[in-house]
Amino acid sequence: MYLSFFNLQELPFNLTPDPRFFFMSHKHHEAVEHLDFGISNRQGFVVITGDVGAGKTTLCRSLLTRLDEGVKTALVLNPTLSPLELLQTINEDLGLEHEDNSRKRLTKALNDFLLKQFEIGGNVVVIVDEAHKLSEESLEQIRLLSNLETAKEKLIQIVLVGQPDLSDVLSRPSMTPLAQRVAVRYHIGPLDFSETSQYIAHRLRVAGAHLDIFDSGAIKKIFRHSGGIPRKINLVCDKSMLCAYGTNENRVKVAHVRAALKEIGIQHAESTGVIGRALLRIGVPAAAAILAALLVGWVLTSGRLGIYRSEVGHKEPASAAARGPAREGALFGGQADESPIASSKSWAQFDDSGVFRVESEQLALAGAVATVLRLWGEDISKFYSRDEFERATTLSDVRIMMTGIGFRLESHRARISRLIQLDVPCLALLTPETGVAPRYCALVGYDGKAAIVADSIDGLLRLHSTVLDKRSNSRAIYILPDLDGLRRPLRSGKRGPDVAAFRARLFNLGFLGGSRSDEYDAECARAVREFQLSCGLSADGIAGWRTMVVVCREIMTTRVARLSAWAPRRRDI
Repeated sequence: MYLSFFNLQELPFNLTPDPRFFFMSHKHHEAVEHLDFGISNRQGFVVITGDVGAGKTTLCRSLLTRLDEGVKTALVLNPTLSPLELLQTINEDLGLEHEDNSRKRLTKALNDFLLKQFEIGGNVVVIVDEAHKLSEESLEQIRLLSNLETAKEKLIQIVLVGQPDLSDVLSRPSMTPLAQRVAVRYHIGPLDFSETSQYIAHRLRVAGAHLDIFDSGAIKKIFRHSGGIPRKINLVCDKSMLCAYGTNENRVKVAHVRAALKEIGIQHAESTGVIGRALLRIGVPAAAAILAALLVGWVLTSGRLGIYRSEVGHKEPASAAARGPAREGALFGGQADESPIASSKSWAQFDDSGVFRVESEQLALAGAVATVLRLWGEDISKFYSRDEFERATTLSDVRIMMTGIGFRLESHRARISRLIQLDVPCLALLTPETGVAPRYCALVGYDGKAAIVADSIDGLLRLHSTVLDKRSNSRAIYILPDLDGLRRPLRSGKRGPDVAAFRARLFNLGFLGGSRSDEYDAECARAVREFQLSCGLSADGIAGWRTMVVVCREIMTTRVARLSAWAPRRRDI
């Protein structure tokens, strides 16, 4: 109805899962990275969860367009199938025998196909949408499919996508055999305000818009009432544009959004976060009782311990400032860290300064790695046993370990003091003040005057830049999420999938317009220069390793604890 009025080629806010409109938010990007890792590394089971309308189905459709020709896929959209019907659907999607009513013969046909694909270097992925609705019998059938494997490799990769209830289903005792096989998990959270603004602009651009249609006030109101849920954003935006069209105005304003909200009945979203939605499920009387208990507990706790820091209990890693002042050393086996990633099931214990402590020089590298991973919000004990961890005594060992959990190691020659501006934790080989053999430490903070260094033997140290450079071998080791488009330097004239992925990241950061180009052209170089200037880097238009590190930092900004987050709390030493 309003297409010609707004000069659009198609409706921008349809609710259908069209991959062309897929917006790669930070959360969706991480979900894609988890999927890519699970599939390419043949991890077996991958579980992706998200609230209603978070974009899970669109993510599935987008994934199908991303996979190369060597990956055969089956997409299951109806979760209410019986185990036999589920197997028939998978075989049909893969072009195999599917009308047989014998699960044994259907499984054999599938297994033969999987072996053939494996022999020619192919892979097979089954994606099950709305997986939280699967019956336990169907989930057991899916688990049995994962038994189709060689001695070393999984022949079939299974992606379960569903609402948060899927995690509850998998936590049942009867589901333990399946839950234990899940190698990769990720939950898609809502968009933040910046992403909501970019999301609206992206969908309008794909639909053919050349001008801004929503003013800033309208976008703020849409964000407040949608809670950053893409489906709700689409609903409100579509109705708001219709209201603007009805009043013959080519800009959507707050009044139009208000009218749209009244029409579709969406209430304010800020009051119904994760806790709010959970309380709504159990009813008012039970919710009141829980809230009363929480209030009593808060009063008792605050009286005994003081007001608890806001970092504790948050899903993101605690900032460097929350871990206490720098000191020259702490006793081995000191107070266990109170970070949310530390738990009774974790063997990885940190001292009260956030340093993973070891007693042996041989384990210093492993200790530094655990400390840096913690700054990325990851607990090493989730991925490896203590014995496996302690066998990582060389960079080659660590490189293999990081590859297995979706990270990569990058080694670069540079004066350590000059890397502080990159604002990302890293490893450095430092010679202790005592003059013994050099060992790996972690650069974890900068207080404006000196670097904060985590030494797994001596504890937390504060070193001025001249001392830091004097003690180091001028080589930094970065542990970074293994993200597409950021694995190697890029410059003008390059083209290919890496450049396409890199351009997509610049687009999501707001430095490059939407494009399907895979060329590092003048437009891309100009965007890189703008990004470099905004981050205090040398603006040469070349995506070198320093630029790649900072792009990674900005993409993963809610996960990494920056060096600059460190709060100075003691005098110079």
